[in-house]
Amino acid sequence: MDKTAARLLEHASTTQGVAPRAVARALFLSEETFASVLILMLRDTYPKEKPEDTDVLYWHPGTIKMQIEQDFALVLPKANLDKILAAITILTTNYFYKSVDRFIHLCNVLAGDDFQPDEFEPADAGEILWGITEAMLLVPPDDDPEDTEFSPEIREYIRKVLAEE
Repeated sequence: MDKTAARLLEHASTTQGVAPRAVARALFLSEETFASVLILMLRDTYPKEKPEDTDVLYWHPGTIKMQIEQDFALVLPKANLDKILAAITILTTNYFYKSVDRFIHLCNVLAGDDFQPDEFEPADAGEILWGITEAMLLVPPDDDPEDTEFSPEIREYIRKVLAEE
């Protein structure tokens, strides 16, 4: 987390406090903010209030970006939009556990890399570790292997990366 966000969070825990919106703004601006924090703030800021409302997880990425920027008077860093979209992918699909390509891209983004779908960048051990940590926070494993059990290809990828490093 950058110094500004850390300072605001520290100040928020004092008796004086900081407006929650100011803290959220600082976290949305900090490229050090974790995907799990960003998605929790997003869902807290834009709750589904009526059954006919569309859950924020299903909003168009441009709508998410525009709404955050308007409501918090900021320019959302690309890295944070990428993290939000990675978290949404983990929450709404099983790609993280079943597609080795998506697993690699998501690990890279969750670890702070830019999402570049036209470039292949292998995820190293640190990126894999962080990606799995964030995914476990977002969607804890369950008893259904179709949901949260890694495919043989992903397990082999992880094995090879760890063996190499």
